[in-house]
Amino acid sequence: MAQEVAEAIAAARRAFSSGQRDQAIADIQSFYARAPDTTIAAEISRLVAEAKRIAAAEQRAAEAAGHATAAETALAAGNPQQALAMANRALAIDPGHLFARNSRGSRARR
Repeated sequence: MAQEVAEAIAAARRAFSSGQRDQAIADIQSFYARAPDTTIAAEISRLVAEAKRIAAAEQRAAEAAGHATAAETALAAGNPQQALAMANRALAIDPGHLFARNSRGSRARR
């Protein structure tokens, strides 16, 4: 049984790492339903927590990208004040967002 548990965990981790997070969690939960094990339960908790962390990071990145795009649009439309405000919003979410940093820098040069 220990070998099966190790294999189930390894398979779930591979699937999770390749971006198939939901499927990895579903597969390991299915295994747990058939063969409850504390090691599997711990791995499920770890994968679920990591999936939530990744989803939140992806959401923040999407929000920052949206603000950065709005900054570029505003700058192209000749509205540097709005461009600066949008770039600052993007940078508040993601201080390293290169597109927003460039937009803010473009605004400062105008």
